[in-house]
Amino acid sequence: MNITHDLHMHSYLSFCGKDEATVENYVAQAGALGLTTLGFTDHVWDDACPGMPAWYQQGGRQNVDHVLQLRSAVEACRGRGVRILHGCEAEYDYAARSTALSMAAAEQFDFVIASSSHTGNTMPKAFYDPPRRHAEFMLQAYEDMLKSEVSRYFTAMAHPFHAVLCPYGHELPIEAITDDEYKRIFDLTAKKGIAVEINIKCLVGYHAERTDEILLQPHMRMFRIAKDRGCRFIFGTDCHWMSAQNVILHAATVADALGLTEEDLHPIVRE
Repeated sequence: MNITHDLHMHSYLSFCGKDEATVENYVAQAGALGLTTLGFTDHVWDDACPGMPAWYQQGGRQNVDHVLQLRSAVEACRGRGVRILHGCEAEYDYAARSTALSMAAAEQFDFVIASSSHTGNTMPKAFYDPPRRHAEFMLQAYEDMLKSEVSRYFTAMAHPFHAVLCPYGHELPIEAITDDEYKRIFDLTAKKGIAVEINIKCLVGYHAERTDEILLQPHMRMFRIAKDRGCRFIFGTDCHWMSAQNVILHAATVADALGLTEEDLHPIVRE
């Protein structure tokens, strides 16, 4: 199955993004990658939620107003043969056991993806060891976000259980989660109508030559369970610069390996 959307893209407004990561540049290269829907999801921490971590204050505050600056460029590029959605990547608020995004803020975006696995930014270092404890933190964070009031605006859970900035192999926490735990968490996800993101960067990094290694990644067990429990999916590259989006070319390999059809995709990418 061809995948024609990328719903996890960062612009230059994400502090980890490059200056070249503009709406105009991504729209210009969409055709070469077979993309017809682009979804921009810059990192955000709502000022309405106290305790913004230092990572979100690099060179300013990566708050809602900051991220909404992209809207004018999005509007200017509409009608160029590519469907453009302006979303955001909401963060887990460990202190509040919730999501660092208010209802009022969520309403201003076309869609929201929610990350419970930015553990390098949000998790106390004591939870790193052993990897099972790390996994338990992510399970709790994921469930906390699902149960937050603002979850009614979630389109998908971003890179689930792939610990970002992990000091050891990302596969260790993923493998520490049991099938039954995955079944329970994905039952909750499906019940709420929230999709699971298949993040291609997490499967192949930013290296195109790793196509043959995709099916060996521990994420595939997780995705198969999510599919069996009735979850829908979106695909994303998590790109922060132009060439990083090239990994979307591997999405069809993953979709075919999982036996996905159009009906397995979230309605937002089938409109």
